[in-house]
Amino acid sequence: MIRTSLWWLAGLWLSCVAGAAGIYLLFVRTATGQRLDMAALSATDALPGAVVVDAGTFLDAIGISTLAVIAFVIGGLALTRGRYALAFAAAVVVVGSNVTTQILKGSLLERPLLVQDLPFHPNSYPSGHATVAASLAVAAFLVVSHRVRAPVALTATVFAAAVGVSTVVAGWHRPSDVIGAWLVVGSWGALAAGVLLAARGSTVAPERDRWRTRGEMALLVGGVGALGVFLATTGGWMWLRVANPDGLAWLTTGMALAVAASGIVGSSLAVAGGLVFAVRRLTFEPA
Repeated sequence: MIRTSLWWLAGLWLSCVAGAAGIYLLFVRTATGQRLDMAALSATDALPGAVVVDAGTFLDAIGISTLAVIAFVIGGLALTRGRYALAFAAAVVVVGSNVTTQILKGSLLERPLLVQDLPFHPNSYPSGHATVAASLAVAAFLVVSHRVRAPVALTATVFAAAVGVSTVVAGWHRPSDVIGAWLVVGSWGALAAGVLLAARGSTVAPERDRWRTRGEMALLVGGVGALGVFLATTGGWMWLRVANPDGLAWLTTGMALAVAASGIVGSSLAVAGGLVFAVRRLTFEPA
């Protein structure tokens, strides 16, 4: 069971790293990708002003102090349960993810100006706000008991996805920035869980709780479904761009936002679902 989980985690890590690189190359380093990214961001201008203000208010409400409290609660939960290794693994996910995002966004990656009629903005890939929220979500379901791992993962992922969507609605980030953040966090989550299992082993839970199974299925089905919508709509838009380079009018505000939301929600659920599925019967208690 542990060896199988390690293979799943290795595959997830590789998929996240490759996905983060692919999203960057497509949406930041190609003109077509930049147009699609900015179409979703520009579409928020057509939203009611109250919606944009509410998104900004929501993001302000979960500022640094609130997120720091959440991080301390997660670490305290692991420590009070005597799970020091899990607390350390959760810290590695949070710190590693956020340091990686800041290095990538601020030093290593660039955003060239490939479309002259689009406003130039400095590189913002991956999103720092989304990375913080996603890393705390992954850390949360790493430290809880395996019996409630799936429900906690689903709840925390929905919250973090809402943060990601809000950054787009508020005009703070492009959709690809948020998707890239989740892939960065997923790679660190897979790495931390894999090292923990390889170093300490784990007991295997024989029972299959109904709520845990439903939570796992909701994560996987939701993630795969939303990602399918995102890939289909993105692929269709890119194909039409090739067939008719000047035809962008059909991409309405609602469709642009739907593509962005499906990509963000799909990537978050897929990453969280992949992590939960990989360790679905493992307790993280030493064998």
